[in-house]
Amino acid sequence: MSGELTINVRDNIAGANATQIINTVIRQPTASIQACLRALGCPDAGAIKTEIHSADGVVLECIEWIFQDDRFLKWKEPGENSVLWINGSPGKGKTRMATGIVDSLLKETDNSTVKGIAGFFFCQSTDDRLNNAVGVLKGIIRSLIEQRPLTVEHLHRHWIDEEQKFDMDFNQIAPLWTVLKRIVNDHGHLVTHVVIDAIDECNHHTEELLRLIFTDGLAFPRSIKWLLTSRPLILRLQEIIYGSSERIEVDLDGSSGQVEDAVKTYIEAKMRWMNNNRFSTDDQAHISELLLTKSESTFLWIAFVCQEVRNLPAAEVIQVVSAMPKGLQNLYQSTKYAST
Repeated sequence: MSGELTINVRDNIAGANATQIINTVIRQPTASIQACLRALGCPDAGAIKTEIHSADGVVLECIEWIFQDDRFLKWKEPGENSVLWINGSPGKGKTRMATGIVDSLLKETDNSTVKGIAGFFFCQSTDDRLNNAVGVLKGIIRSLIEQRPLTVEHLHRHWIDEEQKFDMDFNQIAPLWTVLKRIVNDHGHLVTHVVIDAIDECNHHTEELLRLIFTDGLAFPRSIKWLLTSRPLILRLQEIIYGSSERIEVDLDGSSGQVEDAVKTYIEAKMRWMNNNRFSTDDQAHISELLLTKSESTFLWIAFVCQEVRNLPAAEVIQVVSAMPKGLQNLYQSTKYAST
């Protein structure tokens, strides 16, 4: 973040006896802001998204159906604040879908005709920076500030330069939530979309965070749309979600047709990745059918197995895929893949 922040106000219209401003540059103490952000210790959600992409990428054709789904379109409608909850069993493509949706939202915000902004976070249960509600809020705040740098003032106002510390404890949910609200409300007529992936992997203060989202988070005076993904949640967390009339749900386990079509598209992409020119037409069809049936329509199973057989001679691929345990849970439990 540079010390000079340019505000484009080309489209404003000066009132009577007022001076028209075309654009201006505001100079802020860069070192002070950077010290403030470093002290906050925000996880870099953008870098995490990049890691997810590099691990397996997002085949856009696999998630296109969600952008046409009536429930997603209802969530995107301007007006009332709402929560879209996308849930499903492990390996159903929730994180793949979340990254694709974030990419789409960010592309929209790059378009000057679209009045919106997107915050996002990807929870990971094995990383202490990414498995708690404090980290979630910090990451969302960082992603929003990166898109609208001037909103850093809502955080920077609590920074004491002389003492190199904040005037309140920002390792607590309440002050972070207050800063998030101020950033959202500072966007004027802009719509804010917030995507939190794998909220079931948030192991600390998840209930408190969900209660805030489904109460205060839906009462923001500015338009805000929340999107959560998770595996099926424990009962007390489900009760928070099902208690909200603003909830819109996409159950991937109940969307078998769309998910199976997406998995078929993914298999086609993986076959190309494995250089399907080395397979006969019959072998290619046989391998694709094995991947579909043995994976039980889980992207993760296919990704694991295709990585395993990618460099094998074509004659061995069918044999190895046939011998693989069926279903993601059995794959995890098998001795060979226990550490995967």
